[in-house]
Formats: sequence, C-alpha cells, structure tokens
Amino acid sequence: MDHSRKKDVETEELRRKLDETKQQTAEIFKKFIDEKPKEFIQLFCEATLGIADESNPFRPLEAPSENSPLKAFAIDRSYFHGLAKILLDKVTDKEAVRSASGYTPFIDIVFENFSFSKFIDSDEILKHPDILGMQVALFENFSEPLACAIDLTCLVVFEGVPLYRLNEDGVSFGRIGFDEPLYNYICKRGEYFESARIVHLPEWVHGIYFRDGDLELHQAFFAGAPQLLDSERNLRRIALQNALGLNNDVSSKPSEPVVRKHQTTLLRAAQAVIDRYYGSQFDENDRSTITPQKAVVAWLQDAYGLSEREAESVDIVTRPDSARKR
Repeated sequence: MDHSRKKDVETEELRRKLDETKQQTAEIFKKFIDEKPKEFIQLFCEATLGIADESNPFRPLEAPSENSPLKAFAIDRSYFHGLAKILLDKVTDKEAVRSASGYTPFIDIVFENFSFSKFIDSDEILKHPDILGMQVALFENFSEPLACAIDLTCLVVFEGVPLYRLNEDGVSFGRIGFDEPLYNYICKRGEYFESARIVHLPEWVHGIYFRDGDLELHQAFFAGAPQLLDSERNLRRIALQNALGLNNDVSSKPSEPVVRKHQTTLLRAAQAVIDRYYGSQFDENDRSTITPQKAVVAWLQDAYGLSEREAESVDIVTRPDSARKR
C-alpha cells in the first residue's frame, strides 16, 4: 500500500472513531436529558451564568481569556443571562420574595408569570450536539414562555396599574408618567400581546417597579376574569384608576382614544358604588362593613334606573374579591 493510500485509510479510520465518539456522547446526553431534565437545565444555566463548579460538564461555556485565540469566536453568554436566571430559580424551586419596601420589581412579576415545565425534547436539544448548539436549543425551548410572561406583566399595566422607578435618593419611588415613552411602550405591548418568541430579557424590564398595594387592588378588579371585551376591560380600568386616585391625573391616559372621557350611565353607576360602599368605611376584614348584593342592586335600580341584570353586572365589577366570596 503506497503512502497516499495508507494516509487515506488512517484518515477514514479517524473519522469513523470521531463519529462513534459523537454518537456515544449524544446517547449519554440524551439519556441524561430524558431521565434528569431538571438537573440538565440547572447545570446548563449555572454554566451560562458563570457559577458552575468543577463538576459541571458544561463549564466550557465560560468565556475565554482576553488573550485566547478563541475570544473572537466566543458568544456573549450574557445575552442569555436573564432567561438563564429565571430558569435556574424555577428549576430550584426558588420563590420570589416581596421586598419590605412595598414595591415589587417588574422582573419579579415576569418571574411569577413564567410558565415553567421541566419536560424538554432531547431530540431538539441534540440537533447540534455541541455545547453552544445545545445552549441555544435549550433557551429557544423556553422562548415562548418568556415572551408570554413579559406580555402578561405588560397587560397589568394596560389594565391601569402605574409603574414606578427609584428616585435619585435610592430609597423613595416616583411614578413614571403615563405620557412617558417607556410607559406607552409597555402599555401598548400589554394591549396587543403580539410579541415574538425571545431568549433575551430586554434591558427595559430592569429598574421599574409596581407598588404592592396597586397590584392587590388590580386583583380585586380583574382576578377571575381572563377573557374580557374591550368595553368590560375599560370599565374595570377606569374603576381601578379611580380607586387609585388617578382619575384627575390628565397624564394617566394609557392610549388613544382617551377612555376616561367616555361616560355612560353604567360607568357613572360603577363609580358611585365605589364611592358609596367601598370608601373609608369599608374594611375587607370586617364583615359588618360589607353591603349585601341585594341592597346594592336595589339602590342602583332606584338611583340610576338600571335593570336587575345591569345592576348585578355593576355590582360584580365593583365588588372586591374578598367581599364577593362572603
């Protein structure tokens, strides 16, 4: 056998051994993913976040040194940091803890809205059985839940809950104006709910907050009503922002047309019920302050000439959950 022929045979044998090694490695990864998906996700997220210990097989995800020739080809792992942090907290059953400040970061509500499933398709993950390929495939698997979680959080804003940011003193909070571009963007995103799948957590989600009391009041007006007509959502939004004391804020217009200028008998009746029955005299923990539905319905029929069905609808919209359950 001449030298050239011998070299071809050796090359072919090397390729065969490499293919066998790749196949064996893929089978090991597949078995690991199928049998221990949570552990697989955790190891990958820790490696992506740069907190992996020496036993983590995905540690090559660590960025090469500044002098390494691989530096020019390295992917910026920080691009996946936001999603990796959410997944790591979900897979380790970490729960969001509300701050004693009375304000909750926007990102914490995104975390609460994130729908996590430990079940992942090993065949999809292993279409490119190299570390980088598996990394991209894993995070793409959760791209739709991430987009949905962000949109669900934006929906709260569209439904009338204001946003806040830290003041310069680093302690107190100031409300973001309803006419600011950031608020308008978030509000519109919640309105249209048409975001594409994403693996990167946008920068704007950081540094903005909800006030805890506002979120609790939002629950009172919107909990248990996931499907609403535009008119129904507008009615609840107006009632919520009136209850938050924002009815006279000319900058609190979430979108055009300005819904707060629209008035109907039912809207006026809803506000009247809030003022009459859920003012300072109302205490959700004191049963004696809760007016029975029949009494509210009768008053609405008498004061506003509503039909029984209309009066009951206004009562349902304005009655807080704690009162409606009694």
